[in-house]
Amino acid sequence: ELGPWAQQRLRAAYALAERPLDTGAVLFQSYAGTGVTDSPRAIFDELRIRRPDLRTAWVVADHSVRAPDGADAVLLRSRAWYAALETAGTVVTNVEMDRFFRTRPGQRLVQTFHGYPFKSMGRDFWRSKGFPPGQVRHFASRAAGEWDLILVPSAECEAYYREQYGYTGAVLAAGYPRTDPLVNSDAAQVRRDVLARIGVPEDRTVVLYAPTFRDTLTTRVYAARRFDDLDLDELTRRLGPEYVVLVRGHNNNQREADRVGRAATVVDVTDYPDINDLT
Repeated sequence: ELGPWAQQRLRAAYALAERPLDTGAVLFQSYAGTGVTDSPRAIFDELRIRRPDLRTAWVVADHSVRAPDGADAVLLRSRAWYAALETAGTVVTNVEMDRFFRTRPGQRLVQTFHGYPFKSMGRDFWRSKGFPPGQVRHFASRAAGEWDLILVPSAECEAYYREQYGYTGAVLAAGYPRTDPLVNSDAAQVRRDVLARIGVPEDRTVVLYAPTFRDTLTTRVYAARRFDDLDLDELTRRLGPEYVVLVRGHNNNQREADRVGRAATVVDVTDYPDINDLT
């Protein structure tokens, strides 16, 4: 299964797709399998309550990423991953699928995205990279053509996605599922558990600083250096010792080793497994 030749064979076999769909199977993927988090995780947790009959699996980048209880782990790029893409009745993701992927007849793809669309993306992004008009049209039609339902955080965002991707399908504008913990009844217990895990006293006031990545700091695909324009020393001096600042880098920053050094009032939580808990 390893290496370009093996991957080419697996993709070729996937393209023939003859096995029947399993309508009771749901495959979840967050980013490139580096965690079981974001809106796909929130949807998974709710499905475990409402539809325990469904068979669920999570895409993981390697075996250090643990699938949540009740779900199987499917290793990214493995034969099992290609099989899951082929047969899962529903696929839930927060990023664009690989170019070889095609939704089969009867298969559903739910695109949750992973942030507010207030930066370059879709057609504007591809044009900014100098892609010719034909290629821009191809990218947009390929992405939007696979989506059966997209989730947007507010009604104002719907027009943006329709414009940037030429999307004409169903839209659910009901907020991002990943923000549900902000109003859930167990929020206080989650706070206590997180603070204990990262070694912060409960009596501190916690400030979460979670900047998105910057295109100008990109080092390779899905990787970027840390954005460090905020003067953390000055911020913590003004806040005082009763505050602790949690610094959360973007998912792209996880693929670079640069982290903020820990101090009594600053904790880097870029590698914390679930950003939902940090909100």
